[in-house]
Amino acid sequence: MSWFIGYIGENPIAFKNAFHGKTKSKVNSYFENNLCLFYDDNKNCSHNLNSPVTNNNRFIVCGIGISSGEKREIFYEKDWQGLLDKEERILKADGHFAGVSVLDSQLFLFTDPIGLRDIYYIKPEHSGIIFSTRIDLLLKFVKAEIDLETFGGRWLLYNQLSQKSIFKNIERIVCGSSIVVDRKTMEITKKHFNWLPEISDDKRSEFDFENDLVSLSNITAENINGKSLMLSGGLDSRVLLSLLIKNNADPFSVYTFGNDDQPDLRIAKNITSHFKLPHSYID
Repeated sequence: MSWFIGYIGENPIAFKNAFHGKTKSKVNSYFENNLCLFYDDNKNCSHNLNSPVTNNNRFIVCGIGISSGEKREIFYEKDWQGLLDKEERILKADGHFAGVSVLDSQLFLFTDPIGLRDIYYIKPEHSGIIFSTRIDLLLKFVKAEIDLETFGGRWLLYNQLSQKSIFKNIERIVCGSSIVVDRKTMEITKKHFNWLPEISDDKRSEFDFENDLVSLSNITAENINGKSLMLSGGLDSRVLLSLLIKNNADPFSVYTFGNDDQPDLRIAKNITSHFKLPHSYID
């Protein structure tokens, strides 16, 4: 999964030297005045950091953005550029992503509205701010203590109910929230996104819901052939499978995680065998 970590402050060279050796994977870097940025550049990462200068907005986005509306499309560099160049910078997009936009006077850190990706940041004792999509890298630069009250809210849960960080003195950006950092004063302005759905009197039919799912399942991506569905045997993935069979003429494959003794795997095997679908099993 793509990631980034960065520092903005008076001594980016010291951060650069301190970061070397913190990760074993190959990383790319970007430096600009008081900013130092390291990132993993793979297929799930869009950026213009190495592009010819066209404007003063540099950015990197980790994850996948999907346009809203009737026709769903995956965001590429030009799409993020057009969205982040807008003055209001309201990120009306589906998908999972976390990003940073670099301007001459400020730094803009943002996350997807659904809450699948997040960014953590700290203000160490020395001047500057360290931020990252990876909490494990951030913890290499600060001694952190778990906030038991916040941590208790995610006990036995896959997703955390609270938007707070489970570490004391470490801030978390998630669920469409964002921060703006003034590059001169290091002052932080927070913007909280109301991720709760807007309830209206307009009733949508089951056909509208189906059309939304069909538009999402018909998304195509550049340089990627074919589609694959993670079939768990549960209701959600079986609904998606039925839509793929019904509406998608393109070939697709199916895979399932699990153990041989799990009911989900047995159900998935029976379904794919009945429809003669390519099925991969991953233990």
